[in-house]
This record gives sequence, structure tokens and C-alpha cells, in this order.
Amino acid sequence: MARLSAPIRRSPVSPLSSLPVLLLVAAAMAAPPPPAPSSMDQILPVPGASTPDPVAMAEKAALLAFASALGDHPVFARASWINKTLGMSYENTKPCVQFWQRITCDEKGRVNAIDFNIAAMMSSDPEFAPGGSVGPLKGRVPWERMGALGNLVLINLQGNAIHGPPLPANLTAFPKLYEILLQGNRFNGSLPDQISTLKALKKL
Repeated sequence: MARLSAPIRRSPVSPLSSLPVLLLVAAAMAAPPPPAPSSMDQILPVPGASTPDPVAMAEKAALLAFASALGDHPVFARASWINKTLGMSYENTKPCVQFWQRITCDEKGRVNAIDFNIAAMMSSDPEFAPGGSVGPLKGRVPWERMGALGNLVLINLQGNAIHGPPLPANLTAFPKLYEILLQGNRFNGSLPDQISTLKALKKL
């Protein structure tokens, strides 16, 4: 006669054994959703670097007008404004991104100084000296085309051979000018009456 196998006994499931799982599920359901990324968390582009920047492009145009009016002197080509080794030209560089030599920028990426005094130029090439084979800057400053440079605090053109009016008749475009150094040039005419409106001006 076949023997009946003993029935399988199952251990009763304790309600406490599933408690940790239930607690985890409940916690997950109760947790708030992750916060949406804040605009403060986004990486902001450097002005004029990866996105079109109308102000940077206007400043660039003003500086190129300045260079052109002064005869496209070799000092501009030998500076980092263009770099043939890196395949750069005026068209694909920006003053405050590629750090144009003798041009400085503020913390917001705006041009705030132009320094082409003859001493600085001669430090890179003695031929820029008066009487040298190249000589100093010559021409007239195109103030009327430089209105985009409203953040300028310094312009230093000492010791060159620049002619024309030393400053524009209308100075409202340059309210932040702190130092204007133009000695040793061939400027003609007098300073405009509006010079007194430059409240930040400390040195002339």
C-alpha cells in the first residue's frame, strides 16, 4: 500500500515582515518631486563668446573703425587682434573674448580701456618709435564712430602723431571716462566745453 506523504506545512507570514517594504513605498510616494532647474543653475555664456552679442559686436566695430582711421598701423596686425598662426582674423575674434592686446575689459565683458601710448608700442617693436621705419600712429581718431564704447574709463594715445580734434564735441557717449592721456600728438583745436560734464574725469 502506498504511503501518503505528510502535508507540507507553510509558515504563517507575519504582518511585521512586510512592514519595511511598505514603509519604503510610502516614503517614496510622499517625497516631493525634484525641483526644476533654476536659472541660477544654468551656465551663462561669456559675453560675445558663444551667442551673438550686439553690444560686443558694436564695440568691435568701433575698435575696427579706430584702427582703420589710424591707417591700419602694423601695431594692430601684430597684436592679438588677428593671429594668422591660429587662423584668426578680425572677423572671428572679439575684443573681450580673445583679449585683444592694448584693449582691456571690465568684469562684464565690456571694453573699458584703450592704451596705445608710444612707450607701450615701443616695448613690442622699437620701430614704432618716432623716426623709426614704421613710426607711431598717424591719422585722426574717429570719435563719431566710437559711440558704442560707452564704458571707456581710459584712453591713452600719448606720444603718437595723431591729428584732428582731441575729443569729440559731444561727450555724452563717454560718461565714464576717468583718464584721457593725449599728450605728444598733433591735435588741433581746443577741448570741448562738455569736458566739464565728465564727472568721473580725474586726469587729462
